[in-house]
Amino acid sequence: MEISKQYIADFYQNDDNLFLVWGQDDVVTIWDSYEQMDQVFLIFTIQGELEYQTSLYKREVPVASLMVLTNNSTARFTKISPDFKCIGFCFSREFWTDTLIHSHPYTTLSLVHPALVLKELQMKDILNFINFIKMAKNTGIKDKEPLMKYLVLGMFSEIGKMYEEWSENFPKRSTQNLMREFARLLYSNYKTHRDVDFYVNALSVSKRHFSALVKSVTGMTAFKCIQMYVILKASSMLRNTTMSIKEIAFELNFDDTSHFCKYFRKNMKMSPESYRRQGL
Repeated sequence: MEISKQYIADFYQNDDNLFLVWGQDDVVTIWDSYEQMDQVFLIFTIQGELEYQTSLYKREVPVASLMVLTNNSTARFTKISPDFKCIGFCFSREFWTDTLIHSHPYTTLSLVHPALVLKELQMKDILNFINFIKMAKNTGIKDKEPLMKYLVLGMFSEIGKMYEEWSENFPKRSTQNLMREFARLLYSNYKTHRDVDFYVNALSVSKRHFSALVKSVTGMTAFKCIQMYVILKASSMLRNTTMSIKEIAFELNFDDTSHFCKYFRKNMKMSPESYRRQGL
C-alpha cells in the first residue's frame, strides 16, 4: 500500500473512517511542499532517517522516535533516507475532537518539540498497542469501534506519560511554557502582527530574553521565525491552492500584491510565480 497525499485525501472523503494506520512495510510518499495540517499525524520511525521542517524550525528525526504533527502546524518533509520505514496514524477530525482531544496533555508541548526519542521499552509498549489496534481494525467483530477507541486511548495514555517524563527533564520549564505560548500567539496573529514587540508585550517578557530564548530553541532570530511562519503559509497556498497571487496577498493581510511579492522574494530568493511553477 502507498500512503500519499492523495491516499489521505481519499480517506477523509469517507465520514465513517476513524483513523488511517499504516505499517512499516507500506510505502510512505514523503511530500516536499509545505502542508497545512488539518489533521493529526503520529509517526513512529522504525528505520532510516527523516528530516522535516515545521512552522518554527528544521529537525532530523532519528530512529525509534515519535513525531506528532497536530492541527495548526505547517510542515514539509525535506529529506528521507532510502531505507526509511515508519508506522503511522492519521486521525479523522471527528475522532480526534470527540475522543482524543481531552486525553493528550502533550499536544501543546508537541508544538514546540514534535519529535521525541523513545526508550527501547517505550517503543516496545507502543508497538504492542499498534499491533492490537491493527488486529482490532481487521477483526470480523460487527461493532468494533468501542474496542478500537479503547485501545487508541490506552496508547495515548502511554504517550502522554512519555511526554510528561520528558518535560520533567526539560532544561527550563519557563522556556517550554514561553515557547508554547509564543507558538499559540503566532498561529493566531501571524496575519496581523509580524513585529517582535507585539509578542514580547503579549508574553510580558523582555525583548532581550525573548530573542535569546527563541534563538536557542529554533536557531533563528525571533523576527526571522515570524517571517518564516508567514512564508510557510504563503508557500502552502501557492503549492496547494488555485488562489491567485493577489488573493494570497489579501488573505495574508499584505497591503498589496507588490508588498507581498517583495516579502516573498526576500525570504525565498524567488518570486511567488516562480515558486508556484516549480511545484507544477
